Amino acid sequence: MDLCIYEVDPQSSPQEQMATDLWILRETDLTSSYGFRVYKMKDTCTLGRSQKLNSIKKNNVTSKIILNRPTAGGAVIHGKDVTFTLTIPPKSELYMLSLSQVYLRVHSIMKMVLKHFLIDSKIYGDCSNHSSSFCFEFPAKYDLIDIDTNKKVLGSAIKKSKEGILLQGNVSFQLPLNDFEYFFIKEFSKVFTSKSIFISKNKYRKCCHWQNFCQQFSLKD
Repeated sequence: MDLCIYEVDPQSSPQEQMATDLWILRETDLTSSYGFRVYKMKDTCTLGRSQKLNSIKKNNVTSKIILNRPTAGGAVIHGKDVTFTLTIPPKSELYMLSLSQVYLRVHSIMKMVLKHFLIDSKIYGDCSNHSSSFCFEFPAKYDLIDIDTNKKVLGSAIKKSKEGILLQGNVSFQLPLNDFEYFFIKEFSKVFTSKSIFISKNKYRKCCHWQNFCQQFSLKD
């Protein structure tokens, strides 16, 4: 099964970044290949798919842009982090696993990616008793935490449909995007045998339909 690397347009708005991730999921279904990309957003707060603005109002979020993601989970403040997207086709062995096992398999790969940046982390194996509107306030099961401080350093959220699995993850460090992509490919290839690894030449068309597609991530309340 191929691994397709999608190029990032640094001029894309946060809404376009969310729409692009969902578009890649559709491409993954059509091509039966894994999809991956890594990018950054500035001065943005993303909420889980069904999360409401009221859930974070008491926290005095100062981000200029607040929008929903296509995946679930809690709010993430973007600006000093790295966001990565992995799409998994229905024919993949990962698609048949429970969502918790998908987290475990993917985060185990990401643990090795972070090690290349001299970030020592471990899988958080407990079920958290804490409840928070923010993703990085407390670790959830199978998140990555710093091996010394036990602070959460990587988490992700999932959308699963007949088209495949969309996993959107965040690392709480400002890391070089090209290096992150390179080390992901290296570690992913150790676990999953890819027939080929290529850069996608497909591009979404920024027409009126695309703008409407992006608008679905704007807050409804």
